[in-house]
Amino acid sequence: MTQKHWQPPAPGWIKINVDRLISANWLHAAVGGVFTGSEGEWLVGFAMRTGIIDIFQVEVRAVLKGLKLAWARGCRQVELKSNNAFLIDIIRNGFTATSNMAEIRRTSDGETFEVEEAVALQSPTIKNLYENSCPGNVIPVPGVTGNILSKVIDYGQKHVDAATGKENISVDELKAWDDDFVKVDQKTLFDLILAARSLNIESLLDLTGRTVANMIKGKTADEIRTTFNIKNDLEP
Repeated sequence: MTQKHWQPPAPGWIKINVDRLISANWLHAAVGGVFTGSEGEWLVGFAMRTGIIDIFQVEVRAVLKGLKLAWARGCRQVELKSNNAFLIDIIRNGFTATSNMAEIRRTSDGETFEVEEAVALQSPTIKNLYENSCPGNVIPVPGVTGNILSKVIDYGQKHVDAATGKENISVDELKAWDDDFVKVDQKTLFDLILAARSLNIESLLDLTGRTVANMIKGKTADEIRTTFNIKNDLEP
């Protein structure tokens, strides 16, 4: 795909378009581009390639990647565009009822945590703030509540301990721990997605994104609506 340099979006809304899906060599890929739409709006560009997984999982992960990219580039108003209505409803239901990304962010509840440097630096967002702050300064995380940040820290600590050998745990055992970690209610799961996106923790974003996709895999339209409390606009 031809690469184009990012240009700041014009005032107003940008769009994330995930309609285009291709399959090559048994690997699914969601592709997008940065370009100007017919109305002069900027479209967020992203591309991803995955293993052999359900197409719907590819779409969900592509949207999450697009949201993360849009947020990192300063976009606060995003319209999700896809020919899959369920995808839009599920993502929007979990993030915001208005698609205004500024409303996604949560005000910090003032809690302070002491975290190992190796754990904190798993987040490129925290790493950048840490490297540009004075020693001893408290690093603010305004978009995440204390309860969710505590869970994110637990996730990071577990993976750092596994990577450094501090905890003797196999790959399969770590995967089982991850699976248990995301066995939470829907609100907590979506809050974890937001936190992972805000803090730019790729592995946690992938884990939570796959979890959402698996929640609807193989379900009928009515079952999906029930799972995510989505109102059927076609009903009288």
